[in-house]
Amino acid sequence: MSSSNSKYPQMTYKQAVEYCKYWADKIRYKGLDLLTTDYSEVIGISDQLAYALYMQTWIDPQKYYPLYRVRTYAINIDNNYTDRASWEKLLELIDDLPEEYGKNNHPQMTYKQAVKHCKYWADQIRADGLDLLTTDYGAAIGVSDQLVYPLDMQEWISAPRYPDIYAIRYYAGVVDHDHTDRASWEKLLELIDKL
Repeated sequence: MSSSNSKYPQMTYKQAVEYCKYWADKIRYKGLDLLTTDYSEVIGISDQLAYALYMQTWIDPQKYYPLYRVRTYAINIDNNYTDRASWEKLLELIDDLPEEYGKNNHPQMTYKQAVKHCKYWADQIRADGLDLLTTDYGAAIGVSDQLVYPLDMQEWISAPRYPDIYAIRYYAGVVDHDHTDRASWEKLLELIDKL
């Protein structure tokens, strides 16, 4: 498919944000009660949102993380439209998209604050338990999202300088993408314990 990707019209970042906001309005207008139950209504929305974003070759997780996450959720919903929590998260992510790209307004933590952040979420993971987090997408995303997103926004985290936090960020991203991966949850906890 990659050969045909380049022929698809490429939007600017600003156009992509406007496109997402347009479809968020459509989603709200239709309502989640309808969209989580009627596949024919869903396909008209999620397909156009997911496909257009999928075809933007420049959306890179390192450079355009908020938009990348919108795309990930849009594609997930296209495959699992009955999951109301995913729709709600998609709308929240679209609402939070920065209008201008290139300004990372996320507060930069100290190393000590990053460690504290990881320890806090490790306690939450243990409180919820891996049996729940590997089976309940809504519960998992509530934890993994809040762990990984602030770490992704830390510009100082690099593999050579901070291999411990870098590895934690990597595994947090893995479980955020696939909450059923129990081994990665266990590895994540093990790495946080070593901080």
